[in-house]
Amino acid sequence: MLASEPGRNLKGAAKLEAIREFAGGDDFEYLGDTTADMPIWQAAAKRGFVNAPGPAQALHAAEPDRTSLHVEDRKPAFGQLLKAMRPHQWAKNGLVMLPLLFSHSYGDPAAVMAAFAAFLIFSLCASAVYLINDMVDIDADRAHAKKRFRPFAAGRLAPVTGVMAAVGLFTFAILAAFLAVGTLFGLVLLAYIALTTAYSFFLKQRATIDVVLLAMLFTIRIIAGAAAIGVELTPWLLNFALFFFLSLAYMKRYIEISRSAATGKVPSRDYSPEDLGTVQAFGIANGTASLLMLALYLNSQTASEQYASPTLLWLSFPVMVFWIYRAWMGASRGLIDDDPVVYVLKDRTSLMAVGIVLTIVIGARYIAFGGIAP
Repeated sequence: MLASEPGRNLKGAAKLEAIREFAGGDDFEYLGDTTADMPIWQAAAKRGFVNAPGPAQALHAAEPDRTSLHVEDRKPAFGQLLKAMRPHQWAKNGLVMLPLLFSHSYGDPAAVMAAFAAFLIFSLCASAVYLINDMVDIDADRAHAKKRFRPFAAGRLAPVTGVMAAVGLFTFAILAAFLAVGTLFGLVLLAYIALTTAYSFFLKQRATIDVVLLAMLFTIRIIAGAAAIGVELTPWLLNFALFFFLSLAYMKRYIEISRSAATGKVPSRDYSPEDLGTVQAFGIANGTASLLMLALYLNSQTASEQYASPTLLWLSFPVMVFWIYRAWMGASRGLIDDDPVVYVLKDRTSLMAVGIVLTIVIGARYIAFGGIAP
């Protein structure tokens, strides 16, 4: 009861003092699950242990007669760690493959191997970031309807395990980036780590800059893919990516705000229900700007020089218009759950749209009107 009172987040000795004050000097029974509860367990007349740490287990073994409850139902740490690493989110790192596609280097085995290595390295690095994010957001996740089931928030995975795993993943990813792929790719990875660390600890709680940084974190994956295979990105792709991912970042915040409208505040975010319309407007505007960038590219000399049938590329435009406005319509109707990128990976229509666009891009490269391009 004490821990749930507004404005009170007590631990250890401070929590013990508050309990004693609440109990008025009488004996009390305490149920806990963390090392911070040790002084309270030691002072309690009766103790309850739920997935208790080692020192608490020793306390239970030494004085079992004072134990009123002893529950051990935690799942194996490795399985929980793997879940916290979110391998299902690795598909986002497929963005590092885009430079391979748009530079049409997929016929070069060395470039394909470098791009695949970049994908794996970014995936391990991203998993380390997820671990850090979940440890930083434990309190906010516990107040969330779905995120409270995440391993750290649910108490099924100890933060010390997460810290060790994150350090190990970061170390391996950085070494592999420099040694197995190249110096430029390693430097881009370090920039990604710096940006995502700033986002996790500081900037995710600052309105507007958080969505800008989210868009940059997606775009930097594309830059990393170009660095891995040694190609130069066109301004067209970078401009499109920034506007497109800004739209998705605003969509993510729009969903969070709309889901939190009943409470009046988005947990650990600098947004309120009054921002819902503004965030939606910015998101749709950036989606429209990405379509404008795509249209300008389709009319550019660059497209004419790179594709055998640049006119064929125009078929991708209505597909992108359809997907962007369909996604925003789905978000406004509450049909997208938290993360728009995860929605893309699960939504059959979105996957079909991605497949159609990829087919058009490759077809326009090699199929000239009247025959196959050399």
